[in-house]
Parts: sequence; C-alpha cells; structure tokens
Amino acid sequence: MYEGVILHTLTHACIADINYSLSRELDQAQILRLADCTYIEKKHNIIIMGAAGSGKSYMACAFGIAACQNFYTVKYIRLPDLLIELDIARNEGSYKKLMNQYRKFKSLILDEWMLVFLKENKARDVLEM
Repeated sequence: MYEGVILHTLTHACIADINYSLSRELDQAQILRLADCTYIEKKHNIIIMGAAGSGKSYMACAFGIAACQNFYTVKYIRLPDLLIELDIARNEGSYKKLMNQYRKFKSLILDEWMLVFLKENKARDVLEM
C-alpha cells in the first residue's frame, strides 16, 4: 500500500503545489523558470539535491509533468531499476534496442541517483543515454 501512495503522489505532482516554506530554501523564481521547459530544448539537465524525504522525487515528477504538458516525451525511472533493465537487455542481446528506446524521450528523469555506486561500465551506459 505504501508504494501505491507514493506512485499516486508522484503522478499528481505539480509545480504550483511545491511547498516554498523558508526552511526548504527553494528558489521559487528559478523553479518557475525551469517549469517552462526551455532547459529541455537547450539539452540542459536539472539535478535536484537534498536530504532523504525532502521532496526531490516530487519535484522531479512535477518537472516531468510540466514537460508532458508542454508536449515533451518523458520517462521516469529509478536508477537502480534502469541498471537492472540494462543488464537484462545486455544478457538478452537487446541492449542496443533498449538504448534506442530511451533515446526517444526528450526528458529522462533518473530518480534515486546515488543509491548505488556506479561501476565504470554502468556509468558509461547512463552517460551514453
């Protein structure tokens, strides 16, 4: 049940609902500028850093939903899950096909980036994407 609550919350993430209380030290103007999605066309990245439970996933999903609303294709995946997908694809001989599928997305949200240590070959896979 807990996972379902998280997924429901993330699918309803919205830039307008971000909590800008002073303790969070968020730059509202910067977030609103990013919400226009010009960073996608410029091929820039957004890196959201903060303590566990601070709302990083929510914000990432809010940016992803804003991108969808601006007609960009978006893929959200946890990095540990992506690494498993890549390993399976490599073992099944469908690695190139999987990489091509991921390249079709204009925006790729990689959540839980630093949960696992990336060995050189896995880091190369992610950066190639």
